[in-house]
Amino acid sequence: MPTATLPEYRIEYADWQRQGRELRAVRQAVFIEELSGEETREWDRADTKARHLLVRAGEPPEAIGTLRWLPSGQIERLAVKPAWRGRGIGSALLASAARELQSHRRVTPFVYANDSTQAFFARLGLIAEDAPVEQQGQRLQRMVLQAPEALISADLRARLLGETSGRLFLTQRAHLALAVRQLAAQARRQVNLLSTDLQPDIYDHQDFVEALRYLAIELRGRLPVKILVSDPEPSLRRGHRLIELARLLSSDVQIRLVPKDWAEYRDQFLLCDQDGLCLTRHQDPRRTLVDFNSGAETRRLRRLFDQIWEQGDMHPGLRRLYL
Repeated sequence: MPTATLPEYRIEYADWQRQGRELRAVRQAVFIEELSGEETREWDRADTKARHLLVRAGEPPEAIGTLRWLPSGQIERLAVKPAWRGRGIGSALLASAARELQSHRRVTPFVYANDSTQAFFARLGLIAEDAPVEQQGQRLQRMVLQAPEALISADLRARLLGETSGRLFLTQRAHLALAVRQLAAQARRQVNLLSTDLQPDIYDHQDFVEALRYLAIELRGRLPVKILVSDPEPSLRRGHRLIELARLLSSDVQIRLVPKDWAEYRDQFLLCDQDGLCLTRHQDPRRTLVDFNSGAETRRLRRLFDQIWEQGDMHPGLRRLYL
């Protein structure tokens, strides 16, 4: 299956009493053995009060990363084992913690960064605040998350279909294109797309089309990919990848025309399995709701999609694809 868009690791909440051994092992390897930190400073009472994230990867899964945050909003103890660095795990951990703090705790996330980590946090939207301070012999800079958009890509790559809860409203097309690729790559049952013109800047991407190709081949004979389009003419002229895919796999990827009775319905959405959705309202076209775990809304939209699908027909230009 396509792996380029799927996370090869899993981020989960961890309890210090139950997963403390795994959390300690990661921090021991990074902060004490690799960075020669002092054990007396590494282990403190805050571990029992903090919220922890744990990253597992490999087969069998092993603990390879961690992070904790305090009720104040301070994020710290971010660690990823050396063999797993450079894959976006650190930024995904930070994004997960920031999402929790902003959505549920209503506090602004912040870190204390040393000279070697300031650039990393700055790339992810944290801004230096006030003058550096001296703590435990280190020069540390307090940095506050003031540009959460920079974390959106990392957040999307860390989300799991049917598991990661939380709404995200996207305004940039690049973020939306990444979101639909993430959703489609994790779909295992069905993908339904309702679009005015197959929005090429979102859906005419190789990774997205490859994810649909894989699903169609895996579930051959069950018609797992259904697409409704209002105006297919621009896509027919440009040779849209989805149309080419429907030509190759006509029994498993089908495109129908939105019927005239539904011409006034202008919302656009992508539905993946029972929980994932991207929804753009006609009244607010510049903002798209993305949710990887929204079962009730996804099921509601799928009932609507099925109703339109049953009344849909082939556009003359699309009909030729199935001859």
